[in-house]
Amino acid sequence: MVPRHRDGRCGPRPVRPCPPPRRGQDPHDPLARRPRGPGSAPRPPRGQSASPANGSARRPELAPLAGAAAGLPRLPQSGGDLGERLSGTFLRLTALGYRRAVVIGSDSPTLPVTILRAAFGTLRLDADVVLGPAEDGGYYLVGASRPVAELFRGIPWGTPGVLEATVAAASRAAARLVLLPTWYDVDVPEDFDRLSADLTGAGPATAVCVRTRDFARGLVRDGRLPRCPSRG
Repeated sequence: MVPRHRDGRCGPRPVRPCPPPRRGQDPHDPLARRPRGPGSAPRPPRGQSASPANGSARRPELAPLAGAAAGLPRLPQSGGDLGERLSGTFLRLTALGYRRAVVIGSDSPTLPVTILRAAFGTLRLDADVVLGPAEDGGYYLVGASRPVAELFRGIPWGTPGVLEATVAAASRAAARLVLLPTWYDVDVPEDFDRLSADLTGAGPATAVCVRTRDFARGLVRDGRLPRCPSRG
């Protein structure tokens, strides 16, 4: 979330993809651990948007993950379906004075931070909207640099047609749209198998997603998941 003044330009533009991370970049390097020099761009403020019904106080099983969001400003969600909750989140951020915002789901814990940087960088240039396509036909990330409530209306949430419908909505709203590299989210057991593989290797995600790995192990220990991410 970064304040920004726009120059008033508008009008439809073709969808254009954002290039994937360059070779040699560490895609999972967390922002908090990246050394920052005097010339570095300011780090975007971070926050959490969550439904009160899903808080750790009401769902104790989520308590092990609550520490990951400790100290982050909280924006309560409101509305019925996912579209209303997303729209409400962007409206609140706009009311707080932010001109550029990116929202990601909690079900993509290994999302490379380079993609987040690309999202903000693209919005900083000339895009009105950025979308991160998910492999299941939805999206794992949505960002905007102007109010675009139309993006969240009439979308078939929970279906493989979410991304396609959202791209069409952006076109109808004359929004300049950029697609980020495709990533995955964790919705079904097969997705958890992939997450397990990511967390058991020696790559950066193993070190970065410690809470996710430990939480998943707890689910296995309690008999709610069939396998446990572990090293080696």
